[in-house]
Amino acid sequence: MPFDWKKVKGLFVETGDESDTSSNKSKKETIIEPKTTAPAAPVPTGMPIEMSAGKPDQSIIESMSQALADANIEGFDYFEFAKVIDSMAVTIPSEQVRYQAAFATAGTMGATKQTLLDTADHYLAVLNTETEKFSALVADQTQTTVTDKEASVSTIDATINEKAAMINQLTNEINELSTNKTAILNEASENKIKIQKVQNDFAACLKIFLDKINGDKAKINQYIPG
Repeated sequence: MPFDWKKVKGLFVETGDESDTSSNKSKKETIIEPKTTAPAAPVPTGMPIEMSAGKPDQSIIESMSQALADANIEGFDYFEFAKVIDSMAVTIPSEQVRYQAAFATAGTMGATKQTLLDTADHYLAVLNTETEKFSALVADQTQTTVTDKEASVSTIDATINEKAAMINQLTNEINELSTNKTAILNEASENKIKIQKVQNDFAACLKIFLDKINGDKAKINQYIPG
């Protein structure tokens, strides 16, 4: 029979459709058992997640609903049974009575308790497969968007440390050069003062000789005719 995946979605979110699916049945449907008996499939618990920490996301719900719709078993199975139970929520307050009444309806469609349990396990197995696919996607995304980036940060840290070491080395070299510069300038200044003193002393000595000679010349011209 054609499968309306919105029925599946309605098991997880309010769809606004409270109609009893069994009321649209005009004849008894034949149950088609799953081709292979699915093992009892628990609720997927393979991912390290905290279910209470999250909240339902519409796109994820629709993706899961579509996966269940694609895996639908033809005939009256677990999901039709679940829709019948949901449709009785308002009119039958007792949960036990709802399940018993829904199972009575299921019986008219050829379903048995074992059929309902087997098909429920079938859909649990589908969800488990989707969980495995999602886990693989999470692992891939974690690798490319977290692990690889963290690794690149480690590389950057190594480069930063290397550059910092270079900066420290250059800083030490600059400080050493600055110290040498200061020492050279001080030495040059001291040498300049010494040279200036020697120049001044030389000029003073030169003046003595120049004055002596020039004085003698003047006196020679003065005192000796000719």
